[in-house]
Amino acid sequence: LAFAPAAFLWDRYGWQYGVPAYLAAGYVGYERVNSKQHHWYDIAASAAIGWGYSRLITTRYTHKRFYTNVYASSDGVYILRDGSFSWVNKRFQEMVGYSADELTDPAFPMSSITAPDSRAFLADRTRRVEAGLPVEPRYEFGAMRKGGRRFDAQVSIA
Repeated sequence: LAFAPAAFLWDRYGWQYGVPAYLAAGYVGYERVNSKQHHWYDIAASAAIGWGYSRLITTRYTHKRFYTNVYASSDGVYILRDGSFSWVNKRFQEMVGYSADELTDPAFPMSSITAPDSRAFLADRTRRVEAGLPVEPRYEFGAMRKGGRRFDAQVSIA
């Protein structure tokens, strides 16, 4: 029975929680066999049943509230990693006119959504961030929609 919670923790929350739980379950199984209360095949069957049952009914944990609230926001929201978009919500896609697939492509040129008159400002801001210098968490710049139409954008960093 010790393997069912271990399988659940692995499937639901990942290996970081599953490994310690499996180690504990393995110790319990060893002690049951060592004390002659079970055979090794009882432990193996318990582990297989726990693993299989967990695979059938366990769903991976996700921050659904975050995705529901942020994805449906009337504000454009995105996550940047290493200078590229790793996630964008529907409103941001509508604002700039690009799909999520286009925006999250590592080769996507950020200059295509930045107005020419704002590129120097954003490049300087990026240099300051990379140098560890303080920057304002809110700023405005000229942005571009797909097709070239300019609009004013306000950004808040969180």
